[in-house]
Amino acid sequence: MVIGLVLAPVAVNMAMGKTGDGAAVLVLERTALFISMLSLAVTVLVSLKGRGMLRLIPILCGITAGYLVSLLQTIPTPVMGGIMLLLFGAIMVVGLNSLVKAGEDLMEPRNMCIVSLVLVFGIGGMVFSAGDFSIKGIGLSGILGVLLNLVLPRSRRPAA
Repeated sequence: MVIGLVLAPVAVNMAMGKTGDGAAVLVLERTALFISMLSLAVTVLVSLKGRGMLRLIPILCGITAGYLVSLLQTIPTPVMGGIMLLLFGAIMVVGLNSLVKAGEDLMEPRNMCIVSLVLVFGIGGMVFSAGDFSIKGIGLSGILGVLLNLVLPRSRRPAA
């Protein structure tokens, strides 16, 4: 879940036609957004309506990733950005779904505090610096989640 949150800004930059860090514009924003949204729509459509072999394409790509590296490098940045928007959002949803299936009550103040702060730190780009040391993104969000889980008191009422 946290990986998706940290890489979300990279996906947004790529969807807008910029490099992953947003430092350089590779494609005009209007063109990039059109291509990204088209790619996102096709990806969602295939994941929802795909049947049979069509649904195996992502698995086959994962198995043959080594052979596909050169092919993937030819995909325009806005297309990859559009696909990554869905990918990292899906990673976050899978993480939250895992918490729900494990029976965690996300409305309990302790759990709400942990989840909301991890999300905001990850999405918002919070940075912690001390001298030459600096940590941000997935590292900071992950450490924050672990520390809050250890420090915040657990509910005294028994789970139903």
